[in-house]
Amino acid sequence: MDRPLNSSPEVVTANESLLGAYLKSALGVAIGLGLGFLAVRKTGVSWDDLVQKFSAADPLRIILGALGGFVLTCTQAVRWRAILRGVAPGVRFWTIFQSKLVGYAANSILPARLGDLVRIEFVSTITGVARSKVLATGVTDLWFDKIGWIITFIFAYFVAPMPDWVSKTFLIMGSIILAIGTALVILSRGSKGANSDSFLGRFREGLEQPHLLRLFLNQLWLSPLSWIWETLLILFVASALGVDISFSQAFAVLTAFNISMAIPIPANAGAFEVAATYTLTAFGIAPDRAIAFAVIYHLILLIPGVIVGATIFGLKTGSFKFFRRVGKVA
Repeated sequence: MDRPLNSSPEVVTANESLLGAYLKSALGVAIGLGLGFLAVRKTGVSWDDLVQKFSAADPLRIILGALGGFVLTCTQAVRWRAILRGVAPGVRFWTIFQSKLVGYAANSILPARLGDLVRIEFVSTITGVARSKVLATGVTDLWFDKIGWIITFIFAYFVAPMPDWVSKTFLIMGSIILAIGTALVILSRGSKGANSDSFLGRFREGLEQPHLLRLFLNQLWLSPLSWIWETLLILFVASALGVDISFSQAFAVLTAFNISMAIPIPANAGAFEVAATYTLTAFGIAPDRAIAFAVIYHLILLIPGVIVGATIFGLKTGSFKFFRRVGKVA
């Protein structure tokens, strides 16, 4: 019989590591919020202006927007599951969906998107597939995700003109896709005869797909799903605050969100709001409406996702001893 989780010396060490991670994360969030606050002050928008905009927001659209965040998670889980099935045919959609929420909750307290590693650990623990193999499918999923951005960009570009900085991002994203794709091809070619017991050997095995062409064709429509859905979600939530923007402008806002994630702040606190405000005001949206939208949109994604993800994490901790592993990650 296993010893109680909280009595293990390994768990005590892990908890100490987690405490250190929490303190660092709290500091990061404080810095991010501080910078965001200074940016808001620079716009000249008062707190009373924001409260007025918050009060005028359509509550039904806000609630539906929060539910739409879980639909967004579903589209991401479908894409990753299609890749994982090549390594673990029996993997369930529910497992992948849960892992996405757990990773999202972990990213809210861990810097530099370390929550993505928690997501990998979650799937590996539940399915029994080596974490290096799961990691390989996660990297492949990242590659297809960027391809999805390219496809959505092309669609949005023909709908309406895009800002110059988004077009420049197209070139950067293309370079990232080329770099990741080249690395994956080189690694996959070395899978034959590799030591399957090593981390690299299992990682290479995770890159092997029994039906590669079929997977690629499926991803041509699966990969843009999350980008298109979130662009529509931004349009929907923006309308709740009287922010009138086009599909292409909403996609530019989404792109700005993702660029702001390069700043290693837990939950993207502050950076998210600054990115949205800068982008929307460039489209002629009043600063108070832009800031109100950024705050509300961030919260309707963050709060429900963190609550559900943390609940799932807590329920699985006793069974899979997650604190030991997350402590090592932290």
